[in-house]
Amino acid sequence: MQELRTQARIRIDEDIELIDINVEQPLGKLINISAGGFMLLASGEIPTNQLFQLRLQLPNGDEFAEFGAECLWAQETSDAGHFWVGFQIIDISEQSTTRINGLIASS
Repeated sequence: MQELRTQARIRIDEDIELIDINVEQPLGKLINISAGGFMLLASGEIPTNQLFQLRLQLPNGDEFAEFGAECLWAQETSDAGHFWVGFQIIDISEQSTTRINGLIASS
């Protein structure tokens, strides 16, 4: 598979969930992130080529970032029923970008 990322992703060691805002349900656990995309570990299959509106609660507990993202790929893990899922961030405010950049800088 050809590498298409323009920015390196930073591994996240903290337990951070992404919430699907439309249904107010967890979508998965954040594994790595850059300003342009991220990978999560999901406990169920997530359809590719679908758009999501997501909330990422930052580790300090007081701030969050909200953004739109497209699921680009999904691959089942060796642990049946779990999936590695890659997203591209497609719509994000300046404030949420600043917050994600702060998370990246602190990791």
